[in-house]
Amino acid sequence: MELKEAKKLAQAAISDGQRLTAAFDGGVHWFFSVGDSVADVVPGCSPIAIDKASGAASYPMPSIPSILTGQAPTAAEAEMEQAREVALA
Repeated sequence: MELKEAKKLAQAAISDGQRLTAAFDGGVHWFFSVGDSVADVVPGCSPIAIDKASGAASYPMPSIPSILTGQAPTAAEAEMEQAREVALA
């Protein structure tokens, strides 16, 4: 799945008043940061992930990052860490 299609799916999955502020190309997901009219990142709002194969939208990040709990990173956290930022065109 290309970024353009994933962006449309992500926009459809977020609430009114929210906007996509950044895009990241992961191994199996596109990740999108979510902001609102005040901030580029909404506190407590996990990046939205779009599965590149199925197009399914999800919020896979834990509510408390693993680095703060002393646990090993989840698969989504590890993928996001390795993802590269791309232009949100």
